[in-house]
Amino acid sequence: MRVDAIPSRACRAFVLAMAVVLVACSATAPDDGPARVAAARLGNGAVGTNDVVPDGFAALIGRYRGTLAIHGRRPLEVAMGLDIEATADPSRYRWVIRYGSGADADVRDYLLLVDDAATGKCRIDEQNTIELHGRLRDGELVSVFAVAGQTLVTRYRLCDDGIEFALESFAASKAEETGRGVKTYPVFTSQRALLRRVD
Repeated sequence: MRVDAIPSRACRAFVLAMAVVLVACSATAPDDGPARVAAARLGNGAVGTNDVVPDGFAALIGRYRGTLAIHGRRPLEVAMGLDIEATADPSRYRWVIRYGSGADADVRDYLLLVDDAATGKCRIDEQNTIELHGRLRDGELVSVFAVAGQTLVTRYRLCDDGIEFALESFAASKAEETGRGVKTYPVFTSQRALLRRVD
């Protein structure tokens, strides 16, 4: 994982922890797109205004842009982009993440590998021997992983405007006993972004 190309030092801890940035999409795929986003029911309740169900991983294809807000000891905002592109293999997608803009942008050229489309099982291949497992369920891609003493939970949720991205990072070494065998993990940092579809 590269941390030497991060736009600022305040960003480095978050980017190291964020070796992957998974998935996204919009509530409506283009008419000529490879997939449609279907209105459906989730569990026992009807789909709400911001709830969508993708017609497979192909519904994620698109270009998305927004601002990533990093909440920690030093709050920070940085431009963020996510491009998801189809390949000749329907089980492989290009997954390109950008932090910053212009010539100084930090670009991560990854692959999204679909292991089982029916169950949503997938991986992000960073193309540097690191792979992160994830699961796409009910329009949300979730991945849990650990790096450098931090446990991270990332979520990419399809919504009307595009992608709602959320990340929580927990320091395992700072777990606190809070009674009857329960441990509480203080939040080390959190991140939020609304990535809007631009095409």
